[in-house]
Amino acid sequence: MSPNISSKTDVVDKIMRIYWYEGVRLATGVTSAYALERLMEPESFGRDKDGTPFHRNKWATYKRGDHTPEEALVARVNLRVHGSGKEINYVLWEVLRQCSNVSANPIKWLQQLEPELQILVFDGRDNIRSRDWPRVLEKIERRASMDALACLTILLFVNLERGNFELASEFARSTLRVLLMLGHHFECRRVGTDLFNLYVERVFNKVRWNEQRFYFDDYAFSQWASVLHLVARNTTEAEAHLMPSPEEIRVMCGVLRGTRGFDITFAINPLIGPDLDIGPPRKKIIDAFERAIYIQRQSVNNILSSRKKHHSSSEISDEHPSPISAQESE
Repeated sequence: MSPNISSKTDVVDKIMRIYWYEGVRLATGVTSAYALERLMEPESFGRDKDGTPFHRNKWATYKRGDHTPEEALVARVNLRVHGSGKEINYVLWEVLRQCSNVSANPIKWLQQLEPELQILVFDGRDNIRSRDWPRVLEKIERRASMDALACLTILLFVNLERGNFELASEFARSTLRVLLMLGHHFECRRVGTDLFNLYVERVFNKVRWNEQRFYFDDYAFSQWASVLHLVARNTTEAEAHLMPSPEEIRVMCGVLRGTRGFDITFAINPLIGPDLDIGPPRKKIIDAFERAIYIQRQSVNNILSSRKKHHSSSEISDEHPSPISAQESE
């Protein structure tokens, strides 16, 4: 975990605060907490009775993620940076804070999401749909956004709590795909790696099905998010810190679902292997795991040896190799 985010008990709030701060900073074009405070709260600067200049230095604490701005300040900033108030109040933050007790609030949270998502997940009433999820998951992914990420996370936990473990694994795959598509955006907000680590710890590690689980040790999240961003960037000139455009999302969905070649898809996909917590794995589970490792290794090798075809291969660094490709660097 990065130096910015060191508190295990308050990690969601720290991510939220830094995400909000960086959004405001990027939108205003300033380069420091000092400049941002002078812009947003000029009354924080003055002189004491001896004439010595002072300022409150509150915005440095927002930059570090140490304190949450007061509602009045959030509202004031929102007047200048429209939409920033929503960013600090995303449903996603509340879901991640309470992910061990999602069953108490899923309907209330889902009803706060954008209407297009509600149409997809509800059955026409206030009940979560019970079928057609493969088709619906693709539609949610094509709406990659903070609300889409919250939606998938909520439904993942709902299925875990209902004992629908295999379906929960499909929601986990979709959740990871949306995380990756938003990954460069999160990196621009300085929370990418920390948010991914939080998802591994609180979300993905809880998904177990058919004697299997996800293996995210050494998963190169930032690098693969950059790969997707570089591929999608060829289609648009959108600013890096903004949410990906519908066209960028369409391209990234194609990469992640294999319509633009299987090498990059197999390389990005997380490894799935035996759940050792339930005892020694059966041979067929071990064989499937070894086959997945081999396929992923070959896919990474193919990418690294075909730079002209895969422009993003240079993004895979030795510092953060995939769990099977530490030997494959140049």
